[in-house]
Amino acid sequence: MINLLYLFLPLVLYLGIITSYTDIKEGKIRNKHLLTAFIFSIILYLSLFLLQKINLDIILMTLINFGIGAVVAFFLWFLGMWSAGDAKLFAVYLFMIPVFFYKLKTYTFLTLLINVIIPAAAFFIIVLLIKTKIQEKLTLLKKFASFKSLVHSILLVFCTGWIIELIFSLLKIPSNLIFNMILILGIDKLIRKVWKYNVLYIYALISVIRIVFQWQKMLTFNFWISFLIFTVGFMILRGLIFDMSFFLFSKEIMVKDLKLGMILAENIVRNKRKNKIAYQKVLSSGLFSTSQLNNPHFLLTHSIEGLTQQDINLLNKLHIKNIKIQQTIPFAPFMFFGALIILIFGVDVISIFYLIF
Repeated sequence: MINLLYLFLPLVLYLGIITSYTDIKEGKIRNKHLLTAFIFSIILYLSLFLLQKINLDIILMTLINFGIGAVVAFFLWFLGMWSAGDAKLFAVYLFMIPVFFYKLKTYTFLTLLINVIIPAAAFFIIVLLIKTKIQEKLTLLKKFASFKSLVHSILLVFCTGWIIELIFSLLKIPSNLIFNMILILGIDKLIRKVWKYNVLYIYALISVIRIVFQWQKMLTFNFWISFLIFTVGFMILRGLIFDMSFFLFSKEIMVKDLKLGMILAENIVRNKRKNKIAYQKVLSSGLFSTSQLNNPHFLLTHSIEGLTQQDINLLNKLHIKNIKIQQTIPFAPFMFFGALIILIFGVDVISIFYLIF
């Protein structure tokens, strides 16, 4: 009997090696590589089905998980949490790896997502702690531990965590801490896109409603221990990864070298001093600032599509000589690693860590 690992492994190796190289070297994931892997996957599925090596149920379950995962991937792109190329690569990996490789056959996208996020988070934390300057660490720590940041994180986790819990319970979806953190972050950014006022009012209102319905549960010690651990984990994910990444994955370039689509790492604001209107450059709030609500004081727009010609013209008009832009984080190597873990072990890295220790 043919070991199907030896048939799907070459496809994953091809896509993983070539996309990791282009992502690191050029900051791009090329559509032709994704399309090639996708077409060969279809041919492989059809061949195995005709040879009766896999049945229709396996193919249908793979397609369902691929569809759900693709929606999640492009939702993360819409929120500005990774690039469109990363979203497409994530979806292709889900299609390339049939569900029989997974120990858990449903919601397989969660396994791959965890296998991407956890290693990437560990790597970035180590690199960021080593490469960022002491002053940069202190600046971020001050922001990370500020009263406003703490209140925002506590209310955000308290209310949106409850909403996610209710939805997952209704849909009978198994809960996952990492995925829940990402969902909370995504919900926060989505609300900021559509709500023009202070989001803390919304979070405070929902928190009061939760207290009314769950006050008895909140009297238990376990509730507050779990809530504390989850909140601290969420703050580390958001603060160390999304904010500290700004210092590592940004660089200053001349305005004359700007190109359409580049993402700003700082912006220009009006600054009134001595009855004169001046202009001042200010840091954007972290690597994924493109997904946040536009600051009313910003003179340049923030969007997923990046700089427009109008933005570049404004910078020239203001005689700005240089400005910081955000650089792409190479997620392709981590997706490659995550896909190999699934092919070999069929589980996520958290499960492997748990079994080892």
